[in-house]
Amino acid sequence: MNKHLRKIHVAVDKLNAKEKTSTLPAPKTNKNRAVKPTPPDDENWRTYYGLCPQSVGFFYFLPAIFLPIAFIFYNGNHSIWRQAGLYYLALCIFLPLSNYLYLKIRIALGFTAFRKWRTRLPFELKGWEKWVDAPNFTKTTSWRSQASVEIVWTQNEKLHAEDVQAILSLFCQKANDLYYETDNFSDIRKKWTFLDNTAKGSLNNRIAHLLYLFILKELSPLAKDVKGISCLILDANLKEQVVRHASPSSD
Repeated sequence: MNKHLRKIHVAVDKLNAKEKTSTLPAPKTNKNRAVKPTPPDDENWRTYYGLCPQSVGFFYFLPAIFLPIAFIFYNGNHSIWRQAGLYYLALCIFLPLSNYLYLKIRIALGFTAFRKWRTRLPFELKGWEKWVDAPNFTKTTSWRSQASVEIVWTQNEKLHAEDVQAILSLFCQKANDLYYETDNFSDIRKKWTFLDNTAKGSLNNRIAHLLYLFILKELSPLAKDVKGISCLILDANLKEQVVRHASPSSD
């Protein structure tokens, strides 16, 4: 078995899904299906920020809690206390600032790669704009109830039906792990499942980020090797709904 396929099968086995999805029959493709090609301007900064939000992190500001102590040390009578207070003050400034600069550099480098990521894919990607062109895409609590991922493929000596089944199963399981508890009276979200060569479920920016990484790290290396995947077709409805996180229990 191909090493990339073996990796996917092993990952599926490790996740050990509790519910078994239906078996995958012979591949179906619709060559007459009209799908507009993805426009080239959807690798913009807003889309990247929605996929990969970054923050300095609360941990780096924790030392600031003890700033009053550092101030007391600095105003003490002993020079060693003054020195300790000065060092601590420098630490409180250095930690968040250094992490902020690191994130800025990381984001800039990541965005540069993101601008050209679709041009390097070994298959055609259609419908990317349907996943990311939403008014509230940058908000994790903004969900769309219906989305789909369709793999257009051709069976050959390296790629078989059970392999496509493993690919979709792995994505569905990882996507379902990103769902959180909600206080909404009515939850519009649907868990990800697959049938034939199509996976369906609900979508927010975390699911889109998962797909982005899944394409780059799982599907793209596999497609380069097995030569059986010709296209990935994405679809999603336009209506968004806020799904709030569940409030902490009062118990």
